[in-house]
Amino acid sequence: MKPPTQPGRLVRIDDRLVPRLARVLRGAGVGARRLGRVTGPPGRWVGRSARRNPTISTAIVAVAVAATLILTTGGDLHHGVAPAPPNAQLVLPGNQLGPASGEQVSTYLAAVAERAGDLPGSTAASITAVVDFNSYLTAAAAQSVLAGQPGIQALQAFVRVPPPQPGQVHAVALVSGSDLSLELSRLAATARQIVISYRKHVALAKAHPSAKNVQVVTAYAALARQAKIDMTGISATGGCVFALEVSGPPGQLEQLAKQPDVRVLDPAPSSVSTSDLMVVPLEPQVTNVVPAPHFALQ
Repeated sequence: MKPPTQPGRLVRIDDRLVPRLARVLRGAGVGARRLGRVTGPPGRWVGRSARRNPTISTAIVAVAVAATLILTTGGDLHHGVAPAPPNAQLVLPGNQLGPASGEQVSTYLAAVAERAGDLPGSTAASITAVVDFNSYLTAAAAQSVLAGQPGIQALQAFVRVPPPQPGQVHAVALVSGSDLSLELSRLAATARQIVISYRKHVALAKAHPSAKNVQVVTAYAALARQAKIDMTGISATGGCVFALEVSGPPGQLEQLAKQPDVRVLDPAPSSVSTSDLMVVPLEPQVTNVVPAPHFALQ
């Protein structure tokens, strides 16, 4: 009989901390409804990941703390608050797909090459992978990368306003037949509505400077600043797509990795469910040390 093992670092969660954070976020949610219901694929992904995957609960709690800080302080456009993901070598096979914060890009690419080397001999019917591009592509160019590979389905597109703008990463959920151009237009339209709504609240706070009105304006200042960047920088025809999460036959993934626009294709272990993956794409401009991911709060 094997001796009992100690819980891993990622699953040791303080039971007293979670209820307190939950109460804080519920309060933040009430405030969010004052600006209108704003939801999106990243938000649904976080909730789904926390429910289905206890091993990343610590990371989810850290994101919750960051969200609370941004909502109450106005945030910081130049130094986004984000948890450092766990070391990729400790997690795979498991949850995270993509480089770890603080990891050398060269180290990550070497590890990916080793994993991708198993694709030719794989007997799996389908494997999930993250496909990172060499540059920021338009929606049409990103979808054209998958042309000629009918068995590959795009599950998510990773989008941001390219540097030097302080853009944050949006994860856009896709299904079979999705039009990425249309999804990006919707994302920009949502950002525009956030800006319009925020300006109305600013005007209201100036006309009626009650503590409640001032609190709403202060709480959503960072969200409005990011939305102002997104509404002009994200579009169907602008280069803003830098990665895709895909799923398909190993042979077709092998061919996809050879496309000129593809920087690297990182396959997940075939034993890991797509719903259990925490995908962290590699941005085109990152060539040295991988920074912490800055996912948009939606």
